[in-house]
Amino acid sequence: MAIILRFVDCHGIIRERFFDVVGVRDTTTLTLKENITSILTRYDLQNENIRGQGYDGASNIRGAWNGLQALFLNECPYAYYVHCFAHRLQLALVAASKNVHDVWLFFSKLNSVVNFVNVSPKRHSELKSAREDEIIDREHGIYIPDMDAHYLEGTGRSCQQQNVITVEQHYHVDIFNVVLDFQLMELGSRFPDQTLELLCLSSSLDPTNHFESFNIDDMCNLAQRFYPLYFTEKELGTLKRQLQHFKYDVLVHSKFQNLSSLSELCQSLIETKKSEIFFLIDRLIRLVLTLPVSIATTECAFSAMKLVKTSLRNKMDDDFLSSCMVIYIERELMV
Repeated sequence: MAIILRFVDCHGIIRERFFDVVGVRDTTTLTLKENITSILTRYDLQNENIRGQGYDGASNIRGAWNGLQALFLNECPYAYYVHCFAHRLQLALVAASKNVHDVWLFFSKLNSVVNFVNVSPKRHSELKSAREDEIIDREHGIYIPDMDAHYLEGTGRSCQQQNVITVEQHYHVDIFNVVLDFQLMELGSRFPDQTLELLCLSSSLDPTNHFESFNIDDMCNLAQRFYPLYFTEKELGTLKRQLQHFKYDVLVHSKFQNLSSLSELCQSLIETKKSEIFFLIDRLIRLVLTLPVSIATTECAFSAMKLVKTSLRNKMDDDFLSSCMVIYIERELMV
């Protein structure tokens, strides 16, 4: 199990640092929580200060009642769990493709073809040569089926034709629309309402397209509903007034034009010293930036572990492995 810490430094830059790796005897939620808590406590980091959790979305992690994220939420209600969005989207697309027979059949045959070709360098070379010749021979000839033609099922024999449909109807209604329906169902089940609401409200801080999504009410709701520990009733009123001034000051400032991310906005506030004027807005931005929407850094840590712990160094204990991985992954800090 690899642990990555995500935080915003004094310059407003998001940092994701490899912290530790530990072997666990099993993957039950209590065992995982005990190990994580033990490591954090060793460095005087308290669970109640966690403001975001990110995992790969396994059932023992994302369980609403007994999952690992739920155990941490019981101790700290502001440690919001965000399942890696890239992983969620992949799972939703894979599940949707499996539920549509034609799509599943296509990818199954495609996988077989790819494996058949890649297993032999000779086949791969012959296919590449044939493809190059085909591109040269057919300058602009792209086959476009007649969408109004009668769609033939199976081998095209009359006894196999159950419905009289066109090619367009088959691809548009029987495949395209069905795939979209399954994808919407999967996306709805894998993206919980609380997480979507949190991220939708957070998007009101997005500076892209000249702060097109800027919304004072959404930002006030974000602070009031999700971060009441950091904003008192008096500060919520002050936050609204700061946002009103922010709209007429920062949004038209030349330094804040053409920003592409919330992190860049945070850095620009610090560089122009406006973070001291709009300190509550800066606080809210930093809280949102701590939310881990991806576990790419964690995956990179596991990739690095394969390079550090090789077949010649396969008896390393956890402490030595962790120290080697820190030096390898965070080598820029060792300079």
